[in-house]
Amino acid sequence: MQQPETIEGYRLSPQQARLWSLQQAQTETPYYLKALISLDGSLNPAKLVTALRQVIDRHEILRTTFRCLPGMTVPLQVIGEPPALNSETHWFDCHDLKDLAASAASEPNVHKLDPIETYWQEWQKTDVPNQSQTLQASLVRQSSQKSWLFLKLAGLCADTATLQQIIQELAHEYESNRLEATADEPIQYADLAEWQYELLESDETASGRNYWSQAAADNALSVRFPPGKSAIPTQSHFHPNTVTLNLPAHLIQQLKAQTQQAEGSLHSFLLTAWQTLLGRLTGQYDLTIGTAFEGRHYEDLEAAIGLLTRYLPVHCLFNSDQSFHQAGQSIQAQINTVAQWQDYFTWETWQPTLEDAFFPFGFDYHELSLSQPETALTFTLKRHWVCLERFHLNLSCYRQGDTLTC
Repeated sequence: MQQPETIEGYRLSPQQARLWSLQQAQTETPYYLKALISLDGSLNPAKLVTALRQVIDRHEILRTTFRCLPGMTVPLQVIGEPPALNSETHWFDCHDLKDLAASAASEPNVHKLDPIETYWQEWQKTDVPNQSQTLQASLVRQSSQKSWLFLKLAGLCADTATLQQIIQELAHEYESNRLEATADEPIQYADLAEWQYELLESDETASGRNYWSQAAADNALSVRFPPGKSAIPTQSHFHPNTVTLNLPAHLIQQLKAQTQQAEGSLHSFLLTAWQTLLGRLTGQYDLTIGTAFEGRHYEDLEAAIGLLTRYLPVHCLFNSDQSFHQAGQSIQAQINTVAQWQDYFTWETWQPTLEDAFFPFGFDYHELSLSQPETALTFTLKRHWVCLERFHLNLSCYRQGDTLTC
């Protein structure tokens, strides 16, 4: 008689459980992260692969897969072995830009885009990391002083803050080329998941769960369009499309000046502007917007890798006699309150009677700051794609230095 399979694993975190439920609604998942990193300077590809291996070795979540035993509907996190230095790198490949350009030129009916742009678009169509693979990497050599690194990560294992941390650690590992273990061992994601459940299940944190059960509203996820305006079409599958806008420098300066004058944050200013626009489009000024909170509000979690981001309900109610400044203050107060209780949110607590629920409108704001050693090789995040939640319409804002991309 065949013995039943035994696996050693850990339960999904609340964030992973949410994303897993969204993924089950369709066969092709849009829930992943993709990044284009510019490598400026003289590159040693073998040294780069070694640095990638060391980052993967350091963080268990980057070598975690997801497996269901018979009778299970929700998988376990199963941590794989660290990649051996001489093992096959099935998750990494390398190309020459000239070869990619020649291949693209030979394809009929292909728009003549920049070869890197073409590869970025084509690479997005390849299989995304899933429950059996966490990370993929592809290196494109342009010249002796210029290369491009493409990274793709499963949404179950990463978020925007994870992407930043991976690039930062990759730059440090490449420079130091350490083969020995790092002294300051990171917090592993499976341990963080258990800590989160302790917060959700402890009698001492009942006040946090009570906050979300009392914050529930029957119409929080509904959108009422006025007569003559088209409603958002209902779709069973989620296939997001994106439009990218780089704000001009003079507009960014105006935003900074108005934010300082209002004594608020750029985060709350942009969310207020987004709510105002949505109100004009829908005629509804009582909206709940799913807003991203990165979940790294404790010092020990600032460098944590893994899916910690939650999209939480920020209730925005504008009165007709309110100024934009007053509305911004109200939203900032809402952000502060939600941030205080973010560790205790679950969809089951907030909307216990709804299945397959999601926010009609979303918002996320991130400040991208990559600190790395001054070396002959510079790592710069040029483009990225992140999808961790379902929406009808979402505004993502990324500030990097003096640039703002939406």
